[in-house]
Amino acid sequence: MFFEETKFTGQLSDGPRSFEIGLVAKVGEDCRLEIDPVAVSGKCYVAFSRGTGEPGGLAIQLQLSAKSESGILLFSNFIEVTGWSSGSKGFFLKLSALQATIKVCRNATDGTSLKVAVKMSLRGFKSFRPRPVTSRCGELSVHGSHKISSPDQVSGAILISCSDTNPPDGWYTEAETLIDFIWKGLQFGHGGRIQVPLVQVYRPDSVTATLYHGRGRSPHLPSIHFMDQSDFIAALVARWESEHPFDEAVWLAVGWLNSDTSIDEVRYLTLMTALETILENLTPDAQTMVIG
Repeated sequence: MFFEETKFTGQLSDGPRSFEIGLVAKVGEDCRLEIDPVAVSGKCYVAFSRGTGEPGGLAIQLQLSAKSESGILLFSNFIEVTGWSSGSKGFFLKLSALQATIKVCRNATDGTSLKVAVKMSLRGFKSFRPRPVTSRCGELSVHGSHKISSPDQVSGAILISCSDTNPPDGWYTEAETLIDFIWKGLQFGHGGRIQVPLVQVYRPDSVTATLYHGRGRSPHLPSIHFMDQSDFIAALVARWESEHPFDEAVWLAVGWLNSDTSIDEVRYLTLMTALETILENLTPDAQTMVIG
């Protein structure tokens, strides 16, 4: 259990309307936020029970801000109503979150060894003990299982830890930027999209965990073997630290490479689009000929 079952009280709102609610939430090993059916007032039920929207349309997104008795905060601007019920026991709403954040205060007895760090968890990622890399943000390490049961398994992580117990505020932003760059690069080597279910930010006084809804996907075009990632990760860090600007069109091309499809004709088109993206953005003045 990543986050044990906890009771919260707070506000559920759509902007102009806000209602006080109580809820019970937990996060399992799959890094998915689970909210028990929430008992609400009749007014709240009438206001939000049709928040699922029309068939084929968009659901209404609500805002949730709640706090536990021990001071744990739970908040989200991406709450959706996925079901409702009413009867002799009262009115209930079933809620889910596309993105949610849990903030826990830390104390001197906190047992974790991570004092200042940023950690991004990964679904369906395979790796075999790649070497840690020293960056200007601190030590960067990539973890993963060499055997996974399904693409949806939370099997890996990217971690940046800082030796300074009181870094400047800019450190967290820079560390998150580096982790994002490494994640995008790993998707190229992995040969498919890598879903991020959880990002944790460790500060001396708190731990903030942001959860993202989604499912893992199987790779289909790996370019780096999962047992030989050390040099590739080191090269990604060196490129991020380089003074030369990095063209974001590279990630656009990687996105086309990693498009999910089982149809050969579609795969051919996405590969051609990736190649065209690179040629058009990285070498716009070069004369090229693509032979298919």
